[in-house]
Amino acid sequence: MLRRATPRRALLLAPLLAPRRSGAAGEWRFDERDGSLRLSVRTLGLFRTEGIFRRFRLRLAPESGLRLEAEAASLELSPSVAEERVKGPEWFDAANHPLVAFAAPAPREGESEASATLTLRGVSRPVPTRFAWSPGAGALDASAEIRRSAFGLVADQAAVSDRVSLALSVVRRQAQ
Repeated sequence: MLRRATPRRALLLAPLLAPRRSGAAGEWRFDERDGSLRLSVRTLGLFRTEGIFRRFRLRLAPESGLRLEAEAASLELSPSVAEERVKGPEWFDAANHPLVAFAAPAPREGESEASATLTLRGVSRPVPTRFAWSPGAGALDASAEIRRSAFGLVADQAAVSDRVSLALSVVRRQAQ
């Protein structure tokens, strides 16, 4: 089940922000300074492990859609006890697959759903994704749930859930 992405933050911040576009007409660019790309997974059936990608780039344009790239090695976990293992060959294999990529059609203004493509460890799969897009505020929320086994992430199945929640939230910073 997908978590419902809501444009609440965008609506509250809209009057305070002076959104700007960059590049071609209608194109938006975001990175880790504009928000967060997170993951969440249950461990041992009791706990939730949270992760955040510290480096990512997002390009959104009406004609080419949404393109997101995150550096696999930039993933930080809380608790951090298994962080290096998750970046290693049994999980993300960041040395051989440095980027996690996500591509989708350009979301419609407001709330919508679309099939996106997630590429992880060189494996690409369709992923149903919920979007909340407010171009007036320059704000985008997206959420999806994946099965990690579909991407070859099969280590530690007894301890770590197969279901992983992904959440992106970005708001264009005010022009300085």
